[in-house]
Amino acid sequence: MRFNPSDYTTVFLSYDEPNCEENYQHLLTLNPNALRVHGVEGSDTAHKECAKLATTDRVVIIDGDNWVRDDFYTTDIDIEYSDEDVISYAGYNIVNGTSYGNGGIKCWPVKHIIEMRTHENGDDDSIDFVLNKYIELNNIGSDLHINASPLQAWRAGFREVIKLTRDDNIDWRNYDRIWRWMHIGEDIENGLYAVYGARLAYFMLKVNYWDGSNNVKNFSFLDKLFEHMTNVMPGTLLEEVNVLGILIKEKTNDNNIGIALQGWVCSDYRTRITNPTRSPVNYTPKYDIVFIHNNEPEAEENFNKVKERFPRTKVLSGVQGIHNAHIRAAKMCQTDYFWVVDGDAIIHDDFNFVYNDVKFYEQPTVRVFRSINPVNKLVYGHGGIKLLPRLATMRMSTDKVDMTTSISTLYEPVHIISNIHKFNTDEFSSWRTAFRECVKLSSQVIDRQQSSETLDRLFTWCSVGAEEQYGRETIRGALMGKLYGEANKNDNEKLKLINNYEWLHDEYTKQLQ
Repeated sequence: MRFNPSDYTTVFLSYDEPNCEENYQHLLTLNPNALRVHGVEGSDTAHKECAKLATTDRVVIIDGDNWVRDDFYTTDIDIEYSDEDVISYAGYNIVNGTSYGNGGIKCWPVKHIIEMRTHENGDDDSIDFVLNKYIELNNIGSDLHINASPLQAWRAGFREVIKLTRDDNIDWRNYDRIWRWMHIGEDIENGLYAVYGARLAYFMLKVNYWDGSNNVKNFSFLDKLFEHMTNVMPGTLLEEVNVLGILIKEKTNDNNIGIALQGWVCSDYRTRITNPTRSPVNYTPKYDIVFIHNNEPEAEENFNKVKERFPRTKVLSGVQGIHNAHIRAAKMCQTDYFWVVDGDAIIHDDFNFVYNDVKFYEQPTVRVFRSINPVNKLVYGHGGIKLLPRLATMRMSTDKVDMTTSISTLYEPVHIISNIHKFNTDEFSSWRTAFRECVKLSSQVIDRQQSSETLDRLFTWCSVGAEEQYGRETIRGALMGKLYGEANKNDNEKLKLINNYEWLHDEYTKQLQ
């Protein structure tokens, strides 16, 4: 399903950001029809004012400290979403290099904004939006310029770390973000104020056990706290920041807390390391990982990349039949769920096999993460890393054409990019991958396929990417797969042949004659 923000009303939401006028004027060069809400007290109330301006069923809301990227309105995204989902772009923080949903552009269902009660209109403990249906994109829609003044930078650091730190058990990805807020930014104008705000928030919650964290929704309170806490000369700010760090380290026994990074070290860390960083030292995924390959040309290189980061990764090779290979993989594992990485998958540096939403009482569910197609640039589950229920995989039927839908009737697409599906390493591999996928798409053999979305993907496979490596062979395989799938859509035995690699090679050889 194609998503483009230009299809919906855009509202620029500003309050007192020193750079909001400049950011809004830039937005108008990209979208002259963008509307604006300014100076409204309270986040919930301000969002409702944005909803009132919307003339579409969704509204794109851009905060006042966002510098929208030039390609934001011209980039389509292939995602699966419902009318109730909030779609969140990542925002790149220019101070500390974090890149996640905090402060980023969001596309809201107007109905959801009208019905929600959060922040000043919510419960006493409400300090953020409650989003039950939330799609967090890896796509960066804007750069966050939170540092136009000392107050703006300090407030951004303080508020975000309060939100990230409230839970007793901090997810390691959020810990990584907290660490960055508390260490990076000295080399950026007013960046040290963001570091100071972050450290003060962490100290107040984790050391002083402050119970007034809901005050972060009260900007008047924050203004007074800023004045009270920053009555120090700018020349001593770094000293104050590092003193706070020492106190946090001593009181929490967290040896990862150190002095604020400075100069080129800060710049290098911000630009070189992606967010979230690779897994922390000694981090072990909760579920077993199995790398399954069948002598793909770059399988060894791809496996070594996974193995280097996750040494306990198991490997399975040479098993004939995709169903049989996954059944064998399940038998190799001991955890309730297990991860599967295909031999032609180049794992993303920021993918860490972290998924914490599996409940112990849930019915077996197949989860498929997103993958990037290097030929036609489609982004969906095809070729993506999978999280599979072990017992259900061991017991799956081998009669269905599509393996993942053979395991369970419950299927969850996870909108996190896990890998590049590098199938285009030689002519036959390119043809075979495209042929198999387009047989499934054209015969609509995959359960729960959405017809319009399937046809869109099928068209893209059959027409886009000829200029890429082995692109012509990919399109040739796609076209042949489309014809084969349409001709045999009611013949399960013939459709099952696409899982027989010897038969596929014979078919490929025939078309060369």
